[in-house]
Amino acid sequence: MPGHGRGNWLVFDCMVNPDSQLSTPSDVHGGVLVTGATGFVGRHLVDLLDSLKCISLHTLSRSASSSSQSARHFQIDLYPGSDLSDALAGVSVVVHLAGLAAVQE
Repeated sequence: MPGHGRGNWLVFDCMVNPDSQLSTPSDVHGGVLVTGATGFVGRHLVDLLDSLKCISLHTLSRSASSSSQSARHFQIDLYPGSDLSDALAGVSVVVHLAGLAAVQE
């Protein structure tokens, strides 16, 4: 697609060609950050991305750990003013799946 960089197709490339020429996650131009990584959808996406082994994966949640053994996990409670600089370092794609755990009226 015109105007779209390689980062937009990174996961697609890895899924189509798991034996791609990428030797390490550092060969990829930026990684992927998944917020809400321990939620229902997040943990399934993290498992899928982790299985590809061709991306640098960062996960973020309020929990102390994620299901991925290879991801760099950040325990952060998202709120306005949260410092996400470490979690976003080296990331070119963010999949934002975090949401409010409970809504107070």
